[in-house]
Amino acid sequence: ALLRAKAKKRYLLIYFTSSDTNRMFHKLFKKRIFNTSTFVKYSKKHFVMLYGDMPRSKYIPSSILKVTKEIRRMYKVKTIPTIAIISPKGEYVDQVRYRQGGPKDYIKHLRSIIKDYESEESSGDDDDDDDDDDFYDEE
Repeated sequence: ALLRAKAKKRYLLIYFTSSDTNRMFHKLFKKRIFNTSTFVKYSKKHFVMLYGDMPRSKYIPSSILKVTKEIRRMYKVKTIPTIAIISPKGEYVDQVRYRQGGPKDYIKHLRSIIKDYESEESSGDDDDDDDDDDFYDEE
């Protein structure tokens, strides 16, 4: 999925869930966001989607579960359900959870996160930059 996102220059959205333990949120995401025509149409043009299910009682091949857990660990996803947003370069952007408001608001929220990330990236901002003289007031 990451190679496809890189090739298409699209962001990767990884939906981490446990379909058998987070049923309510899983259904909310699917019914109110993912399966809506608005989100499907938009995501086909702008994202590569990856579904990372980690059920507790349903069988899933251990090789798939191992990869899903490693991706979850790599992008520091602590709680599920969560969507990790990954840049076309493979860099972690942010995480989002379910939000009320429907697919248009959800898309707007995702676009805002991506826009902020891209503006920080293009301006060369680095959160580890220690030479921010304006941060402290001098007395």
